[in-house]
Amino acid sequence: MCIRDRLCGDGRLFTTTDAAVTWSTPATLPGAIALAPATSGYLVVSAGRPECAGAQLLTVTDALVPTVAGCYAVSTPSTAMAGTVAVSEAAGTIWLWAGEQVVRSTDSGATFK
Repeated sequence: MCIRDRLCGDGRLFTTTDAAVTWSTPATLPGAIALAPATSGYLVVSAGRPECAGAQLLTVTDALVPTVAGCYAVSTPSTAMAGTVAVSEAAGTIWLWAGEQVVRSTDSGATFK
């Protein structure tokens, strides 16, 4: 199953530039649970990655190249995070909803307040 027509439950991310007539070769992003468009491509939140005990923020270029941007520690087990995480970007600020917390980052996701 894919949500938002791009991110699938198994962590595959697809893009389209022709109104879904064709799709890109997927990028696999282990633990990916949330996706949002961003100025430089996409924001993806992953859970259950060994280097982050919480919501790990990735920036993904239009060419589907991921880069780890930051981590927001949460006490929710990674297996329970799907459906409780969302991310967005507006006016140079990244907003992250994880569990019962809403935080923001003004440094491209390196830190959250």
